[in-house]
Amino acid sequence: MAEGTPDVAALKRAVCSAVDQMAPRLIALSHRIHENPEFQYEEHKASAWLCEFLDEEGLGSELGTCGMPTAFAGGRDGKAPGPTVAFIAEYDALRGLGHACGHNILGTSNVGAAAALARVMPQLAGRMRIFGTPAEEGGGGKIPFVREGMFRDVDAAISMHPGGGARPNSLGGRCLASQKVTLKYHGRPAHAASNPHDGINALDACIQTFNGINALRQHLRQEVRIHGIIRHGGTAANVTPDFAQAEFAVRAPTTAECREVYQKVLRCAEGGAAAAGARLEVVEGPFYEETNPNTALGGAAMANMEALGLPVVAPSGGVASHSTDLGNVSRVVPTVSVNINIAGRGIQPHQHEFAVAAASPDGDRAVVSAAQVMAMTAIDVLTDPALRERAAEEFRASMAAEQAVAAG
Repeated sequence: MAEGTPDVAALKRAVCSAVDQMAPRLIALSHRIHENPEFQYEEHKASAWLCEFLDEEGLGSELGTCGMPTAFAGGRDGKAPGPTVAFIAEYDALRGLGHACGHNILGTSNVGAAAALARVMPQLAGRMRIFGTPAEEGGGGKIPFVREGMFRDVDAAISMHPGGGARPNSLGGRCLASQKVTLKYHGRPAHAASNPHDGINALDACIQTFNGINALRQHLRQEVRIHGIIRHGGTAANVTPDFAQAEFAVRAPTTAECREVYQKVLRCAEGGAAAAGARLEVVEGPFYEETNPNTALGGAAMANMEALGLPVVAPSGGVASHSTDLGNVSRVVPTVSVNINIAGRGIQPHQHEFAVAAASPDGDRAVVSAAQVMAMTAIDVLTDPALRERAAEEFRASMAAEQAVAAG
């Protein structure tokens, strides 16, 4: 080995050993977050506890990144300038379901990977960053990070997600773009028995919107998803509802198709409001772009999973029906996400059973394994110029191809 060339195998052994040493603390942190579920932009305990762990490891994290009180950033510089790698943590929960998406594992494992890599950064050129991103479940906490250029100088973004359904460990592949929207209908109250003719029924407008969307479905591609709830539908059965509110998510395989379908959904809402004589108010939520997985980084991550004895299969190449704001990150920097299975057949994210699995022995093992895989993959990025170039060239080519399709 040439003088000054890092011993990659030794560095990987070192970060794996560091994660093993930290494992009891990491698992305790994962359980602590699991027992205290917090929702989008309310993750004050989780973000503080994750920062506390980073601070104990000397990473100097800081809350309030990009103007979000529960977002944070930290990191460690190496012995000399060089490439930059970023880990991305999530830690929000689901209302009514707690950590049924396993973000207690996701946040803790990324912090563990950062802490382990920090211990060997004095032997490496480059920089490591850890970003704590809130509100993945609908609030789009990564989008301000993208908008404010936090990934501008990052060569690779790395994260993970726990999986279910007895599926083998794999990598995050392609998933759907998504537009969230809140529809508010304003009507006029009246006594529903004595003078209903004086009222304007906001709930009727809302229901007609659902009916319009249901009629629309037969004219959409199978991959498109539209799903919604009625958040508010009135106050009493004998009062004509003067206010109703629905919330929808529109999903499609590409940004262009998602925006097209979204406009059709808005026309359904406008039609429902017009039919009832109600006034429609539209409040757009964040737009989640479709993911752009990087196979060069994915190959490195899979090799590291295999080196740890973790069974792993390549992504299927299809488009999964979920959405994530990690997609927005993957449109500005080469990105890889490691999927570690924690639950058996019939148990998927966003189910009560998955929340149980997120604090199970399998969930605990995922915290440790994912932290090791991500730290090892970060070492590959920092030490292998050819890998970085392959990842960058693939990223440039994929984005150029999409732009060409969009142009014509």
